[in-house]
Amino acid sequence: MDFLPGIAAATTGMMIGYPFDAIKIKMQTNMYPNSLSCIKNVAQMEGIHSLYRGVMAPLISQNLKRSIQYNVYEKLLEKNKNPFISGFYVGCIGPIISCPTSVLKIGIQTRKNNTLPQYIQHIYKTKGLFGFYRGFPIYCIKEISHGTLYLGIYGSIREKYGISPISTFSAGCISSALTWTCLFPIDILKTSIQSYNNNHVLHLKNIVKKHHYHKLWKGLFPALLKIVPVNGCIMLSYELTRYLVKKNK
Repeated sequence: MDFLPGIAAATTGMMIGYPFDAIKIKMQTNMYPNSLSCIKNVAQMEGIHSLYRGVMAPLISQNLKRSIQYNVYEKLLEKNKNPFISGFYVGCIGPIISCPTSVLKIGIQTRKNNTLPQYIQHIYKTKGLFGFYRGFPIYCIKEISHGTLYLGIYGSIREKYGISPISTFSAGCISSALTWTCLFPIDILKTSIQSYNNNHVLHLKNIVKKHHYHKLWKGLFPALLKIVPVNGCIMLSYELTRYLVKKNK
C-alpha cells in the first residue's frame, strides 16, 4: 500500500505530461525552431497521437521508480527531517531503473520510422546492453540534482504550509519551476547524448559560440508550460493517494 502514492504520481505525470515532453525532446535535438512549428508539423505529418509514441516503456519504469523513491523519501524524512538530504538519497535510486527507458523514449521521439521493438533491437545489435545506459554519468548528475532540489524544495514548502489542495498544487509548481530552470542545460546535454548525437559536445560548443549561453535554455518556456502545472497535478495525486492509504491502514 505504501507504494501506491508513487504509482499514482507517476501515472498522472506520464499521461498528462508525455506529449509535452516529446515536444521538448524534439526542440532540444534541433528538429524544430520553436514549439509552435513543432506542434504544427507533428499534427500534419505524424498525427497528434504520435506524441505518445514509446510511452509504455517510460510508463512502466516511472511507476517502478516513483513507487520506490517516494516511499523511501517519506521514510527518510521521518528520520532526518531534512527534505534536501532525503531528496539526494532518493535521487540516487532512480538512474539504474530509468536510464534505459530515457534512452528509448528519446530515440523513439527523434526517429520517425522506428517502433519501440525495432529500436530496442537496433540498440542491442549495435551497442549491446551498455547501449541502453548511454549517457549514464550525465543522467546520474541530472537525476540526483533533480531529486535533491525538487523534493527538497517541495518538502520545505509542505512542512511550512501543510497539505491542502492549493498549497500542494503550488508547492509542486514552484518546486518544478525552480528545479528545471536550474537543470535545463544539463537536460539538453543528456538529451543530445542519449539521442546518439555523436557530436553532442561540439553541438553545445556551437550553441554557446554562436548564440551565447542563454541558448542553453532553448525550449525552457514550452517545457515549463508543461512541467509546472503537470507537477502541481502530480503532487495533488500523490498527496491524495497518500492520504487515502493512511486513512485505510
